[in-house]
Amino acid sequence: MPFSLRPSERTNKGEVMSRVLYRMGRSAALHPLRTLALWVVLAALILVAKGSVGGELSDTFTIPGAESQQALDLLKDRFPSESHASGDLVFHVADGRLSDPGPAATIAAALTSLQSAPHVTSVSDPFDAAEYTVSDDGQTAFASITYDEDLITADMFAHTEAIAHEARNAGVQV
Repeated sequence: MPFSLRPSERTNKGEVMSRVLYRMGRSAALHPLRTLALWVVLAALILVAKGSVGGELSDTFTIPGAESQQALDLLKDRFPSESHASGDLVFHVADGRLSDPGPAATIAAALTSLQSAPHVTSVSDPFDAAEYTVSDDGQTAFASITYDEDLITADMFAHTEAIAHEARNAGVQV
């Protein structure tokens, strides 16, 4: 028979926890500045510990043996220019069509600027017959951008955003 206390000697864990929490709450209410200072010190200690113990963040990973990893490895091996980061730039007009002279010139200028941007290897033309990516109503289209890096950096994004901003100023939603 396992050891047990008589009912009068047993401690109720709920009562003990209730008393501890009550005392903590009462102390915090009676000494708010001390409580705040304690939390600030604890937060600082946690940040210091994280900085000294934590390692570098990495956004590259592999999953050896996974089919998707094998596909990525094969893509990088056989088509290295197509295995880098890419993104789409979507163009839209609320009135008219993108093929109208004004929007078409704005899109052509944006595509030319993108093509000459740093780290850009290719930019698709939404009006190209081989890659035609214009909606049926002619108001929406997209261009795919391929970079020579595996990740789109903040500088690459900022450059693309600046080009999109110029197109927006010309009246095309991007």
